[in-house]
Amino acid sequence: MDVAASAGVTETRPGTGLAVADLFGDGRPAILMVHPGSTPSIWRNATDTGNAWLRIRVRGAGTPGGSNRDGLGAQVRVTPRTGEAPRVVEVGANSHYLGQSERTVHVGLGDPDTLINGTVYQVHVTFPSTGRTVTLNGVAMNETITVTEPDE
Repeated sequence: MDVAASAGVTETRPGTGLAVADLFGDGRPAILMVHPGSTPSIWRNATDTGNAWLRIRVRGAGTPGGSNRDGLGAQVRVTPRTGEAPRVVEVGANSHYLGQSERTVHVGLGDPDTLINGTVYQVHVTFPSTGRTVTLNGVAMNETITVTEPDE
């Protein structure tokens, strides 16, 4: 069943590039499509679920002996609540036809009322080249954080 039109996607021009990113800083990924010889299209994610989210930017040391600066290959484990299974995401070069999506990891956290003090229980990042780790506890929901690879 084609639901594109009911979701507001009615574009019929050919697209030659696509990217997914939180273009409006509201925790909801939007879609950008480039069209040859024409203006691009943007589909803003206007859903309002009331759910919490967290965005994690990973930065490798980018120095000899450190991981790549973009954090590609880093493993991000987000445990929203004590005792809950973590959500595991690998930082990748999320690519679409002639496009590159942002490398920031986006994690949905569900009902914000079930998070203790509006915080995420734990964020754990393992860097790809070195195996170095960073663990953060009590991270605020609905934020974008940056986790940088430690020197040692």
